[in-house]
Amino acid sequence: MHQDPKKYWAQKTITREEVNVFAKKSAKYLSQGMSVLDLGCGYGTDTIYLAKKGLKVTAIDFSEASVSRLREKVSDKGVHSITILQHDLSKKLPFPDRTFDAVYAHLSIHYFDDATTRRVIAENMRVLKPNGFFFVKCKSVDDALYGKGKKVGEDMYEHDHVRHFFRKEYMQSLVADFEILSLRRTSSKYVDYRSAFIEAIVRKSKR
Repeated sequence: MHQDPKKYWAQKTITREEVNVFAKKSAKYLSQGMSVLDLGCGYGTDTIYLAKKGLKVTAIDFSEASVSRLREKVSDKGVHSITILQHDLSKKLPFPDRTFDAVYAHLSIHYFDDATTRRVIAENMRVLKPNGFFFVKCKSVDDALYGKGKKVGEDMYEHDHVRHFFRKEYMQSLVADFEILSLRRTSSKYVDYRSAFIEAIVRKSKR
């Protein structure tokens, strides 16, 4: 039986809250005062890290539990440069064109079918300023969970929840309209298995 994703994330227990290496890598491209959209912020560890780097961060997530947890953390830590919104990433983003200097998407867009994924990418392009950066990291087909559970689409499997596993060529096709600065396979240990990813750092044209 398909589990409601909002219920899944509301019940999920986070035992590790370390800043992701990808957030540190992404921050090196940015300068203080720049505006960043954290797309699918989760409990906001990376959000707070980016804000403490002097960036103006707008954090969005479809999970009410995640948004509530982040609001509590921001209040506790006294970080004032973060705007937090609950929003379904598969829907049109509630921001005008050319709003942000960067979009940061760490493990947040690998839950959708191809058509929805491409709409999400197009929305990211729309809200980015000219020369804006897009930092995106997704599970890859090399991941230990690939092929586990029920197949629900091309390179998509439901195991606890639905995941869309990316191929390097697929990621290349998604960011074809950007200038590609880096696109690579990576991996890291997660709990008791090895996770594999495709990550890209790209830039919108000056126009």
